[in-house]
Amino acid sequence: MMPNLKVDELNARVSNLMEFENEMEEISNQFYSEEVFQLPEPPPLMSAKTYKTKFVEPLIKRLLAIAKTAVKRCFEMKERLDNISYELRCKYGDEELYRKENQKLYRENEKLTHEVQDFRLVRRIFGDEHIIDLINKARLAEYEQRTSRFRNPKRSVHKDKDRDAR
Repeated sequence: MMPNLKVDELNARVSNLMEFENEMEEISNQFYSEEVFQLPEPPPLMSAKTYKTKFVEPLIKRLLAIAKTAVKRCFEMKERLDNISYELRCKYGDEELYRKENQKLYRENEKLTHEVQDFRLVRRIFGDEHIIDLINKARLAEYEQRTSRFRNPKRSVHKDKDRDAR
């Protein structure tokens, strides 16, 4: 079952990378196509300082905002990837635990199946009534043994010594 989890994990990573690549392509297309990201030609008689404050600095601010958004998005994607990896490791651990428990129960089931087969053979040989009588006697003896411990508390060591001395 683990290979399917690996395939699913890899598929998720590929789809995340493709999504990221598409977003980056859209952003780069915006840089080349939208006027917001194009520096206009300076009008005649405009000083370099005025051109810088009117056109260059706002463009730099927009580019910085986009860069901050991209970095933030990268960190969010990294955090999502870490969370998914953690969940996958937890699920893999659970799967191993269930696999071991399943193997244990399978062995126990095999053992009990053999005991049932042996019991059926004994019932066939000795008869149902005889086996039921034996089972009832064994249960009764076991019950009496358990209850006798509570009815007859153990005597102290001193009382036994006193009786032996007489």
